[in-house]
Amino acid sequence: MDDIVRVGEVTEVKTSDRTVRVHFPDVDIVSDWLKVLRTPPFIPKKGETQQTEVADMHTHEVKIEPWFPDIGDIVLCLYNPGFNEDGYVIGDQL
Repeated sequence: MDDIVRVGEVTEVKTSDRTVRVHFPDVDIVSDWLKVLRTPPFIPKKGETQQTEVADMHTHEVKIEPWFPDIGDIVLCLYNPGFNEDGYVIGDQL
């Protein structure tokens, strides 16, 4: 299981490809480019326009995008079983 699930620190990001490289301190290696899973930005409800709370009779639209890690973030990674380098970042560690 140690080779399938790993926790590490993001060292490089390519937002255009939604990929990152991650350093795993327990084995002191840096991953190849890992795909970051897209998380839907549905807050509070799917299909509704996102707005701030109404204050003084006006609202402002808010742009909400899927989560993407920054350099230095601690992330949870999941690798395909077997002897390969295909892996994914599935979330950050809060």
